[in-house]
Amino acid sequence: MKYLLFIISITAESIKEICYKKSSDYHYMDSKISLNSLKWILFGIIFWAFEYITRFYIYSYFELNSSFAILSLAYCIVPLFCHFFLNEKLSNSQWFGVLMITVGVSAFDI
Repeated sequence: MKYLLFIISITAESIKEICYKKSSDYHYMDSKISLNSLKWILFGIIFWAFEYITRFYIYSYFELNSSFAILSLAYCIVPLFCHFFLNEKLSNSQWFGVLMITVGVSAFDI
């Protein structure tokens, strides 16, 4: 159950970033803040709050150094979410960066 909090927090952070990106796309197209943009900003704020609530629980169950290292996996998940949900292209160096972060977190947590 406690490790599920990591998955929830990282997923919420990734969805939050997707929402903010979607809101900026609407703002860019309309050259002013539209209702669609505000909708995505509101969803982003909701996921931001949810992310921080789960982080408070994570910090109460785990040591800060290990929990912070595991939560840094969000740096890997956000580009993957952008690739699959926003159809953004990732370069080879970005894929290599995702791999290096994953290896580094795995080595640190062992």
